Amino acid sequence: MGDNLSSNLKREVKAHPALLAGWVLLAVVIYLADLAFPLGVAGGVPYMALVLLAAWMPWRHAIMVTAGIATVLAILGYIF
Repeated sequence: MGDNLSSNLKREVKAHPALLAGWVLLAVVIYLADLAFPLGVAGGVPYMALVLLAAWMPWRHAIMVTAGIATVLAILGYIF
């Protein structure tokens, strides 16, 4: 079953490469902006754009995975 899930995900990613590339680009831009601004200016709010973008992704767990990634990026932005 795991192989079938993995192959389905690979097929889905290949079908929507522009959406995934746009998401990654937006994540990088938001993270770099978070590092550039003083601590406490945005408070992780810009990462909500990533989660909202995930609502249009065709993958089943996209919102949960995106929320987890956004949380990690927000914590890293706070630390560094």
